[in-house]
Amino acid sequence: YEEELALLSTDQEAKYAVALNDYGVLLEEMGRFEEATDCLTKAWEIQQDLFGPDSPEAISTCNNLGMIMADTGDFEEAETLYRHALRIALSYYKEGHPETAVLYSNLGELLMRSAEYDEEEPDDVFTEDEDSAEDDILAKDRLTKDDAEVATPIEDRLAESRHYLMRSLEINTDAYGLSYPDNACTLSNLGILEDMEGNHGKAREHYRKALEIQSAVAGADHPHCADILHNLGVSYIEEALEPFSSPEEFSAASLEQKKDALPMLHKALECERKALRILDSVAGLSQNSIEMLRNEVAWLENELDLG
Repeated sequence: YEEELALLSTDQEAKYAVALNDYGVLLEEMGRFEEATDCLTKAWEIQQDLFGPDSPEAISTCNNLGMIMADTGDFEEAETLYRHALRIALSYYKEGHPETAVLYSNLGELLMRSAEYDEEEPDDVFTEDEDSAEDDILAKDRLTKDDAEVATPIEDRLAESRHYLMRSLEINTDAYGLSYPDNACTLSNLGILEDMEGNHGKAREHYRKALEIQSAVAGADHPHCADILHNLGVSYIEEALEPFSSPEEFSAASLEQKKDALPMLHKALECERKALRILDSVAGLSQNSIEMLRNEVAWLENELDLG
């Protein structure tokens, strides 16, 4: 990419913007977020100057820039960018076009993640334009931070997240079938959403299907399979601990009080051990995430007296 960018002449701005976009995605994958943001921002500026602010050429760049904002925790800016990219796409493609599926999926995941974050930080809420049309699902688009703003309840955001995730799943399934690789991520996110709402059985149905798709695409030992297995394990743990106010209360409970939870914890341990085995075999992964998984396995083994 660096060689390509150096070779492109100044009068090849459109190609230069595409190369910047691609290079920015690579830098993001490498964890070089600041450099990635600079590349994608420059690419977007060029595309807006050449084609206008609502050009289809900018959809990918805008979406990729939103992904960086989401990965670095700037959920509000990421939401603005995702909504803008989706609005352009829906004005350019027909509703239900496969090119919109990833945009629906990204926005749905972001809304879910922000709602999850707000459960821990209740004062940090998203806002929307009071004058938005109630019947338009995209009426909440915010292209500037100067719009009039009102608080959005977490429940509303989760409902909107479900709408977008399901729409992505429907579009990809109609176009390519349920086993389409992108559906694995969408199904896993739907599982997380169901867990957040206490629907653990439904969540695990999503995780199992996501695991089936991901295993077929990349093999059962791929790190993405470990992520899904971890989600599956957490789902079992959450349901097992629902009758208790905290893990500490569960630990202090009698065997009789724990009896209904123990089978689920055994299933959770099986999932978490598989996930840990996969991640331990992959070089270059974050040691923090692996250590967290080891701690969960150790806790389960201790509670099940398997240590």
